[in-house]
Amino acid sequence: MKQDTMFVKKLFGRFFLPALFSSLALAVGSVADSLYVGRSIGENGLFVIGAAYPIYMVFSTLSIGMASGGAVHFAAALGEGKEKKARNIFFSTLFFDFVGIVLIVLLGLILRDPLIRLLGAEGNSEMRSYVTLMLAVSPVLFLQAPLQYFVYADGNPRLASAALVAGNLCDCAFGFLFIVVLKAGVIGSVYSTLCGAIVMECVCLVHFVGGKGALGFRNCGKPSLKIAARSFFTGFSTGAVYFYQFVTVLVINRILLNIGGEWGVAVYDVVYNLGSIVTAVTEGTSMALIALVSTFYSERNAAGIRGSLRLAGISCFALTAVLGGGLALAAPSCCFLFGISADYLQEAAYAMRLYMASMAFACLNGALGAYFQSIASEKVSYLITALRSFVLLLLFAGLFSSGGYPVFWYCFLGAEAATFAVAASVAGRRKIFREDGCSVFSETFIGKPEEISDLCERVQGFLSAQGESEKRSYFISLSADEVFRLIAANGDTVVLQFTLIYRKGEDCVLHFRDNARHFDLTQLSEEDEIGLRIIRSKAKSFYYRPQVGFNTLTVTF
Repeated sequence: MKQDTMFVKKLFGRFFLPALFSSLALAVGSVADSLYVGRSIGENGLFVIGAAYPIYMVFSTLSIGMASGGAVHFAAALGEGKEKKARNIFFSTLFFDFVGIVLIVLLGLILRDPLIRLLGAEGNSEMRSYVTLMLAVSPVLFLQAPLQYFVYADGNPRLASAALVAGNLCDCAFGFLFIVVLKAGVIGSVYSTLCGAIVMECVCLVHFVGGKGALGFRNCGKPSLKIAARSFFTGFSTGAVYFYQFVTVLVINRILLNIGGEWGVAVYDVVYNLGSIVTAVTEGTSMALIALVSTFYSERNAAGIRGSLRLAGISCFALTAVLGGGLALAAPSCCFLFGISADYLQEAAYAMRLYMASMAFACLNGALGAYFQSIASEKVSYLITALRSFVLLLLFAGLFSSGGYPVFWYCFLGAEAATFAVAASVAGRRKIFREDGCSVFSETFIGKPEEISDLCERVQGFLSAQGESEKRSYFISLSADEVFRLIAANGDTVVLQFTLIYRKGEDCVLHFRDNARHFDLTQLSEEDEIGLRIIRSKAKSFYYRPQVGFNTLTVTF
């Protein structure tokens, strides 16, 4: 039905585009640092950044894991109309994320010298100061993820995107200042990243000051370790990517040192950073899917979930093909621009093209991982992440390294393709919802008086068929009728999406979504409020919020 797809398409676009731009901005900021270092210092500077990169992965495992998982539960709580619970999820996630980061920093400073030896850079004079400064500023750097994810999930993807874009533009500008102009060396990239993080976090805090969403630092309750752990468990499939990268980058750096030397690590740093521009598409898609699918999942909206996944797959694959294909064609020029010497330019371009080929499968694996994470199938999401980022990648890296430099670079393509075969097979067989005795009535329609009357009769019939009493069935259908008519009065051709979730002997939950003009059902005229006042007095909860251009209401009886 055209009205069904209208909500899915518009919601996906409004979440996906800001997420895409913010992810691209993050990738450009990372690429800019490598570009400045490569042009100003050369392959030795790229080696320091590439060798130290696993340290970032440890922090990202915790921070992004908790942020992405917390955002899933936060969006689901808002979808159920539980704002106080949602706010406590945010506060608990933010608090324990910060505590965890500080503990990792202290451990890293204590074990700094063994850590540098583990990174394979014991004899490098610049590595010690670079690692020390990186650890010192990490508590500021890694609060970006929870702020971005939660502002995004709170219905403000444009601000979340603007924050990341502003932060990364500042990162690029300060990177040029510190590395190129002031000749600060590789530590200049840390200073620029810190400046960008501060700007990004300040912009995100505008959402809290504005007070338009559910986020805030008041009435958050006490931080709960149980909630934070649950957030990390849910988001581990996202955060685990960075832990796995910590291990795989260490192993791959060692392999490349053995079969190529420091120039091999420098090539990997360039390929990985340019590849991050392409993987930004996957990250943007995953953020949009998490926000949308977790909301539709709480509403038991299977059509919305399938539509979101279909749009995500098509958009992600098409954009990945364009970006990856363009970079593959321009591989020699890109590698030369980043400071790879003419002696190794051919090898670098070869590596980059094979790496970009793997992105075709990587984007689909990322989308499927986010999908399973959002429908409470965390174990499947973990499996996808573990296979593509750890188990199969290490397996193929070890096997292909015996064939030398040319064969080694097929490990990425092999790992992603094999993972997709497994993920697609599971997705084809697995049901979206588990059997839990829940019955769902869902329709999308034009808010005309005759259609509203017909729908409410069907609602009453649905409830009666479930064994509900005639009195309660009539009251719930009458309540829906009252809400529909109030919504329809706020637009010329209003499209309404209605979902009723019924469990015998438990609460009955009504979800309303519409494209009417923005209005607040909690602030109506005295005449309109009479019927609504009766509904609110009988309801267990009544929660209204705007969601990226649409009005949403959740009522629980």
